[in-house]
Amino acid sequence: MAIFAIVILCCAAGGNAAPAPGSPVTAAGTEAPLEAAATSSEKFADEIVARINAFRASQGLAPFASSPVLTAFAASHVQDMLAKGYFGHDQPGGQTALQRLAAFYGPEGYALNNTAESISFSPGPGDAAAVVQDWIDDPPHRDILLGTGRGPLYTTLGVSAVTADSAPGDYAGLGQVSVVSAEVGPPQPVYGQSVIVAPVSGVVRVRLPGSKTFTTLNSSGVFDSGTEVDTTKGRIRLTSVSDDLANIQTADFYRGQFVITYTADFPGALPSLLTNLQLTGPLSGCPRRVVATRHLAGQNAKPKPKPKPKGPTTRSLWGDGVGHFRTQGAYASATVRGTNWLTQDTCTGTRVQVVTGLLDVFDIKRNIHTPVAAGHSLVVPKPK
Repeated sequence: MAIFAIVILCCAAGGNAAPAPGSPVTAAGTEAPLEAAATSSEKFADEIVARINAFRASQGLAPFASSPVLTAFAASHVQDMLAKGYFGHDQPGGQTALQRLAAFYGPEGYALNNTAESISFSPGPGDAAAVVQDWIDDPPHRDILLGTGRGPLYTTLGVSAVTADSAPGDYAGLGQVSVVSAEVGPPQPVYGQSVIVAPVSGVVRVRLPGSKTFTTLNSSGVFDSGTEVDTTKGRIRLTSVSDDLANIQTADFYRGQFVITYTADFPGALPSLLTNLQLTGPLSGCPRRVVATRHLAGQNAKPKPKPKPKGPTTRSLWGDGVGHFRTQGAYASATVRGTNWLTQDTCTGTRVQVVTGLLDVFDIKRNIHTPVAAGHSLVVPKPK
């Protein structure tokens, strides 16, 4: 099996030539529906992952961690090539591989020197042993498997394998063909469990679940659900998994303090889990409820005057982006439909303001949903 390599190192790509049938190459992922009759083989892909990690172990290297997000990214490129009938590095008439990689990894805050892609194409059913062995025997592909020249975050792998009964373009007349895409890159979030937080500007602090102290965030990282983030003096870009198909979503959040979790939306809504940001900044300046006391004789007594509380009387969070995100105040939550919005708690209620887009505002106590469009706001009062 002949091979042709196109290697991505940092911000430069090698040459791109039309491969002969049966030639493995290196390529990037993209997103498109699969029009050719095809079947994804998880068993085939899993065997490729196992053989790659076995080779790395033989070289004294740690195994790549499997990632559903990178698997979905790899699958999108396989589907695009089969549907459009090409086998190469760049999308014909579309994005280059570097553009696709930057679009995928850039919002996560990762540099491209932590990434690489390899794909393999052969007529008939795929052979995992042959695919991996050919990559091992070819120096550029071998470097990809070993991580030679890559950054320290080059730790995570996703593999997709598809066998199509027929496909157009470069595959026409070949009958059954098998295409494999392997995407190696930095750590990715896990649906319902973790997110990527990337600092954008200012000072950003994070507090891990169970910790009592905040630490300054200087670079992108994967954080477990339950992590608290302080962006009162900064801005972050948050990437999370939007559904059980491992699609990812990204939005910016700023001027607020909040805890990130995955949470179920109201019954019957899709997707099944939202990325929830619950405001946690202090409201220590709000007046405390005064309860009258009684004398021993049973008569009402005037409440003793208490010093006026000190501290903030509002807490806020701005969001800007598209995806299945929800910001939650004390008395209301706002579910995104692609917008720029403000969620603000006060001593008397929760206010949601929409700058662009549309929000679904949910009155937590009264169980009422209200759509709020751009240019409008809604105040959900504190229950009496």
